[in-house]
Amino acid sequence: MACRFLLTVAFVLFMTTLTADTRPFVMPPNAVVSEGSAEGGWRQNGEMALSYRQTRAQFGAKFAAAGWRHKHTISLAKDRAVESWERGGMTLTFMAWGQAPNKTGFSWGLSRTAGRPAPGNVETKGKTTRKAKQK
Repeated sequence: MACRFLLTVAFVLFMTTLTADTRPFVMPPNAVVSEGSAEGGWRQNGEMALSYRQTRAQFGAKFAAAGWRHKHTISLAKDRAVESWERGGMTLTFMAWGQAPNKTGFSWGLSRTAGRPAPGNVETKGKTTRKAKQK
């Protein structure tokens, strides 16, 4: 009887941790999201009333606090870069670009790590394509 009770409690706690908060990270408090999509591509786009360097630092701190590990940074131009972060079989791609001295745009999205296609995509012969919608 006690064993059954402990198993039930363990199951409830396990399910609670799975469903509690599935957000990939907590957004910085001064980030203003202008657009978002739950399907493929960029999940959210927006702006911050901070410099380019401050914006990258704030997002980087939020990613690290959520358990993401920084993998790569690709500088595209002055005040413009793409970063990749990994955690648990997923890759978070983050892009930031300076718009003005105290205004920075950002976008972020998620995909599966290690060549596995993201949900809603199909991989055939090394190429990933979008699944056709079923009628």
